[in-house]
Amino acid sequence: MKALCERDQLAPALQACAKVVPAKHDIPVFSCVRLELDGDRLDVSGTNGAQLRGRTIAVRSESRGGCYVNAARLAGFVAGMPSGAEIELSQKEPTGDLVVRHGRNRCGLATLPLDSGFRFPDAAPAASLSLSGRALARILKRVMAAASNDPHRDYLCAVKLETEEADGGVRLLAIATNGHVLRAAKTPIEGEAIPDDLRILVPRGAVSHCIDLANRADQERLTLMVNESRADLILEATQERYHTNLVSAAGWPEWRRLAEQEAEALTLRFSIDDFRAAARRLLLVAEEGKTGRLASFRAEAEHLVIQAADDLAEAVEYVPAAVAGDGQEWGSNLGYIIDCLATLEDGDAVMRLPADVMEKKGANLFLHEAKGTDDVIVVAPTKTPPRALRMDKGKGGSAA
Repeated sequence: MKALCERDQLAPALQACAKVVPAKHDIPVFSCVRLELDGDRLDVSGTNGAQLRGRTIAVRSESRGGCYVNAARLAGFVAGMPSGAEIELSQKEPTGDLVVRHGRNRCGLATLPLDSGFRFPDAAPAASLSLSGRALARILKRVMAAASNDPHRDYLCAVKLETEEADGGVRLLAIATNGHVLRAAKTPIEGEAIPDDLRILVPRGAVSHCIDLANRADQERLTLMVNESRADLILEATQERYHTNLVSAAGWPEWRRLAEQEAEALTLRFSIDDFRAAARRLLLVAEEGKTGRLASFRAEAEHLVIQAADDLAEAVEYVPAAVAGDGQEWGSNLGYIIDCLATLEDGDAVMRLPADVMEKKGANLFLHEAKGTDDVIVVAPTKTPPRALRMDKGKGGSAA
């Protein structure tokens, strides 16, 4: 094995693969990257046993071969070379050690043979669909923050991907929930073998790698593939590939049932910037309780009135809003709503509530951008404001 390659191509490939390779592992090959040379192509890949990531770069070579080499040491040496440097990779005989050279800089690394480790599976996928990298990154970013961090409920520490027919085509939906907030985002897709019942759960850690790969692809088309058992996901770009194990969907809630709601009795449209500014001021006095920073909300003719209080202070903010429907009062976690609005694009947001929200157990509050409802956020359940925050006591709260 002998090849010449550009440092500016090899270093990013090694860094991308090193993101899934553990620094130390009881099995030595899992702390290595796989280098496989086939003429003018060098495949670089790494794994942690559950995820596998690889990239192909162009090199100058007429030989074939490969090896496994320590990921951290090789990536560190290559990253230290100047931009634009030409790096030579070669294997010594008979030891098989990898020698990395640039000018007078030289590094020798012990290796393992190619037949001692992992490689990408060759099985044909049972389902395959195509979408742009930018579209995939957008829907994953929008919902990822709602995924749980609870290690005892691994099915909630994931993003659900599923397909649905709409407007004569097929859309890919990304959904995540932590049991309190649910977010859903959609994007059109293409493909020849798209099943109507595709339902998979992508682990939270794998979602970060999917977003990273999708961001680099940008407008380039990505291919998302699922094997027949639906236990593995492969995301493929022109020169990069990512493979991960999937989470069992057993126990995951039926999100469509959670998102269903009777006809809205109250709809409010307001500026996201205005709401965010008011909410941040209220967080200074919002009491931290078992359910988070609870605040009381009330719809008036031209305002959304928000009140928060603790043992020492009480504050009221008036957010300009276009109100349609009957005015009513409800409570909700102020922190949840701020986090939800942060994922929406700047501009106006729409908040929708059912009738008699205070009396209905588990009633949901819906948020989406004013320009469309393809991306929906469900904040549930709506809380009854504590007695200290009830705006109907006396003549209303006083401003702090």
